[in-house]
Amino acid sequence: MVKNQLFRILPDIEIIKILLESVGLSSLEDTNFFTKETINELNTQDKFNEIKDKLESYYLPCKSKVYLSAINDKKCITIIRQFIKVHNYTLISKERYINRKKLCVYRLIKLDDKPKLSPKSSKKDIVISFE
Repeated sequence: MVKNQLFRILPDIEIIKILLESVGLSSLEDTNFFTKETINELNTQDKFNEIKDKLESYYLPCKSKVYLSAINDKKCITIIRQFIKVHNYTLISKERYINRKKLCVYRLIKLDDKPKLSPKSSKKDIVISFE
């Protein structure tokens, strides 16, 4: 029975914990951040290739061909994003300068806590008068 558009079987916490540990996070509640540089330092791509068969069992066959072939750092982030979204979490990314390098920093956050910009709150009434 198909659960959603990506997965045959909904991912459990155990596989998510394995994915998060491969990027240096301990659990879904971890507030630390990681970068693509961290992914390269921790050899995350190799770890994802080791558990590729396990990941294929969760994905639909057509999606596993797309996301699990030629895994790179960008696909690692995408895979983590997809797996944690099932459990109401997401990755937010911000650009920061670390050691004079502009890096994209990723952090786990609950979907409920994600900042939302509503069009009504961002609009302010402004009166300009010319005298």
